[in-house]
Amino acid sequence: GQTVAKPVLDDLNFMQSATIGEGNRTKIFRMDTKVGPPVQYSPWIKGKPFYRFGYHADTQAEVWAWRKLMHFLRGSQLAFYLPTGRRDFKPLLDIGDGGGAIDFPNYGWTNFVASITPRADLRILRKDGTSSLHQITGSSVITDDIERLQVAPGISPALLAADVERMEVLSLSRITDDTVNIEHQRPGTALLQIQTTGVPS
Repeated sequence: GQTVAKPVLDDLNFMQSATIGEGNRTKIFRMDTKVGPPVQYSPWIKGKPFYRFGYHADTQAEVWAWRKLMHFLRGSQLAFYLPTGRRDFKPLLDIGDGGGAIDFPNYGWTNFVASITPRADLRILRKDGTSSLHQITGSSVITDDIERLQVAPGISPALLAADVERMEVLSLSRITDDTVNIEHQRPGTALLQIQTTGVPS
């Protein structure tokens, strides 16, 4: 699957603002020859999501760990996974050991989001603190109220719907423009902020 050998920034997003900067960008070229209607097109097949991520380090060890991670990523050279931190899917049924189908309320994933990279991966967090990563391999509309995801590898061990803390989408991302901001607020603490851009899987 796609979720292999890449870091996952699984800490909750910390932002010193009322809103989180996120959205979708598409490069558009517009040509106007002044002798006919203007024409515009995009060389990108799909738009790229952008997201601002922040982390508050409370100790010198945490600050150093994040600085090492930024050096490991070599700016925008290496990609990593960034979870939404939201409950993107709510399973309706229990899933047996090895099962790869997840039924959830129909909110338009199949019609509007499916197969849009880099949003093609899923993380399942259980209430006992364990988690697992899965690639979304397909989706379908079962009824007007229910959709179904197909994931690989299969979910193991068996998963009870009541044991799910959250199911969240992972976006394959890079640091935008090789820019990292570290604000040292006082000795031993710092606020790290990066702007990320989604990349094709």
